[in-house]
Amino acid sequence: MDESRQNPFFRIREAGQRSVIEFDSSIVEAADRTDELRAELNQFLFDNDCRVLIIDLLKTKYLPSAVLGVLTLVKRGGADLHLVNAPEEVVEIMQVTKLNTLIHVNEIQLPPAAEPSSVSTAENADGAKRAAVEGYFVPCPKCSCEQRISKHQLGHEVKCGDCHRDFHVTAEELQSAAYLFLDCPHCHRELRCARKYVSRPVACNFCDGVLEIHMYV
Repeated sequence: MDESRQNPFFRIREAGQRSVIEFDSSIVEAADRTDELRAELNQFLFDNDCRVLIIDLLKTKYLPSAVLGVLTLVKRGGADLHLVNAPEEVVEIMQVTKLNTLIHVNEIQLPPAAEPSSVSTAENADGAKRAAVEGYFVPCPKCSCEQRISKHQLGHEVKCGDCHRDFHVTAEELQSAAYLFLDCPHCHRELRCARKYVSRPVACNFCDGVLEIHMYV
């Protein structure tokens, strides 16, 4: 996650040509601040040369019409817009207003947004377990859409789940991946992890168990 650019309206989970942001229930308050919301979204798209913007609505039960209006303007600015994990109320509104012809709704799935958080060294000494990285999230060299690549696929041909083209997995691609995935050694659920957490004590967002991430165990 790009922690250098946060704002009152959304949380940034991935930043790049294919970006992922997250709305929560506070987005309802943006109905009275639409100019600010539009400015923040446009600035984010510009800063990251974003071509595909994915908005996770898992923590959102409702989107005001004013916010939908902002998203429509953002879409008309050239970004390919996706709403994912949209609740039934939002899906129905998008269908009734025909906005689903402009904005993709629930057409793709995202991995769980369970990123571990840093803990102190003292906590790490009490019950921490070592965990090995299982794979990487890397952009497809053809369409730039993020792909989930197992470490065992190094040197193999894989098919992009978005553009369906084959590409060769190189060591350089895996080494440059900003995000990794691994299983929590406490609850055995999959975690998505920024590379910066490798070799540092972190806490699982599912079970709060403390683990230390290593490239190999």
